[in-house]
Amino acid sequence: MNEKTTVHQQKGLSLFFGIFLILLGLFTINARIFVSAITIYIFGWVLLIGGGAQCFASFYGGRWKIFFVMLITGLISFIIGAAIVVNPRLSSQTIAILVSIVFIVQGLFQIVESISSRTGYWMWDFITGIIFFVLGIVLWFASSLGNIGMIGFLIGIAIVISGFLTIINAYTNHTVISKRLA
Repeated sequence: MNEKTTVHQQKGLSLFFGIFLILLGLFTINARIFVSAITIYIFGWVLLIGGGAQCFASFYGGRWKIFFVMLITGLISFIIGAAIVVNPRLSSQTIAILVSIVFIVQGLFQIVESISSRTGYWMWDFITGIIFFVLGIVLWFASSLGNIGMIGFLIGIAIVISGFLTIINAYTNHTVISKRLA
């Protein structure tokens, strides 16, 4: 298999994943309240089960320092998980703030990475970083409104943007590599 065939196959796979991400993002936007609720419940149950397992495992740590650290962090995780499962509406504000922090940090990293690398598609990465940063700021301020659907809506937008970026990168990489091989 020659390099041109490989480049063409990679472009096709990237296009497939880009389109898949766009469709997944549109579904997420459409089902934003459902996605938000499921996200919150899954997060709660993960903390609840993980905290319980950590408490159980603390008795098999072997040393007292490890026992207390594992027991305390396990209890904290268990209690927070139980609080989320029991009252997801109140928890949605906290989770929205955490998701907003992830978006802000991801946006900042993408901005810095795009400026420092200056590859063929750096401007698209830069714009995407700004969009993620702005989404994080919007979610940060919207979290105080208690809108449970906001998490799913902004996650959907982020997935759609990632899909478009994947498609743009596929075409840009294909063009750059094809020129090198020509």
